[in-house]
Amino acid sequence: MKRVIIGIGWLTIISFVISFIGGFVAGFIAGYNDPGNAAAAGAGAGKDFEQRFGGFVFLISALAAVIGTATGKLPYTQKEAKAPDIGKAA
Repeated sequence: MKRVIIGIGWLTIISFVISFIGGFVAGFIAGYNDPGNAAAAGAGAGKDFEQRFGGFVFLISALAAVIGTATGKLPYTQKEAKAPDIGKAA
């Protein structure tokens, strides 16, 4: 159960990071191409990126979180190792 909750947290983090980077790049390019109206052009481009690619970003984030959690590659998603039984006599 702990791994599932941490996987959902990773889904949120990955989705936010991809959305932030994509919106930033789209806004930067739009602002660079229209320096006189950079703030409005950048904000519009960032919103347009989210509207056009939001579902795709979520899908990629979900796949990355599920695969990373299932394989234990993401931090805090490794399977807990069981302690060896030392006290039992043979």
